[in-house]
Amino acid sequence: TNGDGNTLIGKDAGLSSTTGDANTFTGINSGKNNTTGSLNTAVGGDAGWGNTTGNGNTSIGNASGAASFGVGGTSAGNTYVGRLAGHANITGDNTVAVGISAGQNNLASAGTFVGSSAGVSNTTGLRNTFVGANAGFANVGASDSTYLGYSAGVMATGGSNTAIGSQSGASITTGTNNTLLGIVSGFALTTGGANVMIGRSAGSATTKIGRAHV
Repeated sequence: TNGDGNTLIGKDAGLSSTTGDANTFTGINSGKNNTTGSLNTAVGGDAGWGNTTGNGNTSIGNASGAASFGVGGTSAGNTYVGRLAGHANITGDNTVAVGISAGQNNLASAGTFVGSSAGVSNTTGLRNTFVGANAGFANVGASDSTYLGYSAGVMATGGSNTAIGSQSGASITTGTNNTLLGIVSGFALTTGGANVMIGRSAGSATTKIGRAHV
């Protein structure tokens, strides 16, 4: 390497580094394919494995930010903590994934995934915030949704939904533009849209469109 201020610890850590500066790669194969990327931190076996030119990424945990679907990672400003967190990302920027398999398949930008398997299926959905184990589990390409709580929006594939509370919106599939606040609020809602449900179990048997329940 011709770069400055790099710390490489472990077999093949930072193996391909050329001019990248101020990187820290610790663990077997960590940062292995990084070439010119700088200011990256990868700790754990295969952490940050696929990054090549991306800057300012933090990957902590086995295979976190590994981008194992192919070398060529150019993403920047991401933070991954936990085994397989942000595992596949090679293009998305400014994403936070914390927890085992959080944001594991994400390729999009500006997402926040916190909790075991939160946003695990998200690939192209932008600006999503999923916090809680299994929150937003099934979302793939929908954007601008917020799911906070255990299994909140767990089956949802529609976008622009807000579900706050354990299992709130847990049955939403293609429904969009719903606002659900409270434990198991909107639990039975599936394809309905533009609903507002506030309070514990509010609208828990409702599947229709455009209703308010307080």
